[in-house]
Amino acid sequence: MKQGFLGILIGCFLWGCGDAKKTDSEEDVSIDSDDISESELEEYRLDNYAADLGSAYTMSSMQFGEDTNHTLTVYMFERHTSADVHAPDRGMTRFVFFWNNEQMAVQSIELGAEYSYNYWWEGERYDVSFEIIDAEFTKTEFSFELNGKTDSVSELRAGVVGMSSSEMEHNACRFNRDLLRFAWESIEQRIGDGECWTLIDESLRASGAHYAEHYRFGSFVTQGSATEEADFSRIMAGDIIQFDQAYFEGTDGSWSWAGEPNHTAMIRSVDIEQNHITVYEQNSPVGGPTKIGGYFLSQLQEGGFYIYRAVPIENSPEVLHCDTPLGILHAYETAIETGFDGELLGDLALENLTGDALETCQITCDDMSTCTGFVLDEMRCDFFGEGAEVSQSNMAWYKKIR
Repeated sequence: MKQGFLGILIGCFLWGCGDAKKTDSEEDVSIDSDDISESELEEYRLDNYAADLGSAYTMSSMQFGEDTNHTLTVYMFERHTSADVHAPDRGMTRFVFFWNNEQMAVQSIELGAEYSYNYWWEGERYDVSFEIIDAEFTKTEFSFELNGKTDSVSELRAGVVGMSSSEMEHNACRFNRDLLRFAWESIEQRIGDGECWTLIDESLRASGAHYAEHYRFGSFVTQGSATEEADFSRIMAGDIIQFDQAYFEGTDGSWSWAGEPNHTAMIRSVDIEQNHITVYEQNSPVGGPTKIGGYFLSQLQEGGFYIYRAVPIENSPEVLHCDTPLGILHAYETAIETGFDGELLGDLALENLTGDALETCQITCDDMSTCTGFVLDEMRCDFFGEGAEVSQSNMAWYKKIR
């Protein structure tokens, strides 16, 4: 058996799809495929499978099986990352598969992200397969047997379509705390190449969640715009917000942009009454390190935003306490050598604890509406209510960010 992973790359072009003159093959869709030229066939395929993308895409194609009974041609229309493309679709690819010189596609996928392919032959059998992860994180295999001209589609992994609210809460419990820790520990640092997107992608990878697929970061939570208010009750600390050409203007005349066209950040806290969020973000301003920022979403005048929540990947670690996930999850930030003079609400002994002591203290504080933070030592954590920070040697005060 021979095996390969490259295929035959036959083209990569930029296409402008304006008011081009139609060919005879376009006007007469019943034309005999044997009579159509290669250029006419490609023009027909582009007109029927890429015209709706306008000019904001790059096309490449591959062909397999020239020496077999049938050929398979694959067109890949990759959307640009510019403002010309609908925000969640930036960078996504449309895959279209054709047998021989047929004018109609045998298979297609609208919003593909990561993909891999291989082909192999043995005797008279020639097989090609594509594994594609789409915008909803579903992994699908498209298989083709060229001598027999057969094809099949198999779902290798279910995505986030139809994910229930309880599953999404479970994922917040499972990943968001680690996402928040990663971002907090990155303050004043530039992560990766310093782009805003990179901070979020590295956070997802460090937490054991599925990495970003272009500008999709997991399951969809809610969205908002200048004319559409987001459902704030669904947002949790650690969720990811993707701004799309968002222009803010304050009542005092101040203004700012978040995304020209994109800006990605992690939600740190949510104030439903004030319609305000704080975030961890980098590259804001351009070149800046990770910092804490804030946005009054009620001041949004143009553009919009999309909010996502991390989802598992095949090897994501299980978290036992998330069998009954929390309804509320908060960020915590560490203040070294700082204590607290607020009311002591209680303590939790850790002598027989199995698992993460810090996680246990955070969960317990989350469940206490009056808890504003805690001190953790080797044997216990003490929970405190309202008060002021005071000097305290050799202690770490974990402050709850509401």
